Amino acid sequence: MKSFSNLGVLLAVGVTAFVATPRAFATAELILSDGNGHTATVVASSCGGTCEVASFNGSLGDWNINVTTGTSTPGESPQMDLNSIDHHNLSATASTLTIKWSDNAFTPATAGFQMNIGGTVGAHGTVTAALYGGNSDTEFDLSHQIGTTMSFSNPPTSFSGSENAYLSGLSANPYALTEVATISFGRAAGQASFDFSVDTIPEPSSVFLLGTVMLLSIGVICRKVAAGKRSSEV
Repeated sequence: MKSFSNLGVLLAVGVTAFVATPRAFATAELILSDGNGHTATVVASSCGGTCEVASFNGSLGDWNINVTTGTSTPGESPQMDLNSIDHHNLSATASTLTIKWSDNAFTPATAGFQMNIGGTVGAHGTVTAALYGGNSDTEFDLSHQIGTTMSFSNPPTSFSGSENAYLSGLSANPYALTEVATISFGRAAGQASFDFSVDTIPEPSSVFLLGTVMLLSIGVICRKVAAGKRSSEV
């Protein structure tokens, strides 16, 4: 039993070091604007204490927002997601819908961020997605872009893209992250939808630590099984 007791302690220490650095709970915000003076701001609410979520639907200038939702998960490996379904009405004035989803107080050790987006865009439309953060703990700080801006236009109607943005290090700890997406149709009518997700890429040292814990655990179990077989043979 002592071997399994030690194994439990080892696993607890390894898992804690890998996934359990707490952060101060922050309040995320969602901001939508059309560039023509129409803006909507939604302060996120907690969903069970494990994440934050904010949603908006309604009209915004020449735009009908069917639904826009941002989610953010605090912890050692922060995850953010921004998705939206929108329709632009025929208008005499061109407008670009800009959607920003931001959260702060992130404190992971990360080698970078993985960005994934997929969606659809109607004729004459363009969708872009970008990630900012790492230089301060201030929400909507766009002074430092992480990776590049992904841009998609019709044709084709459907689109998808991904990028791994590796970092030499974060200059702020804790820090903020902001997802920014834009949709534009000029003055034409059109509809677009997208889902833009951000996940952290763990530091190599964290991966090595988890691998070491797993190898040590397997070794302890194998020795225990081998000892049990020898006892039964005797």
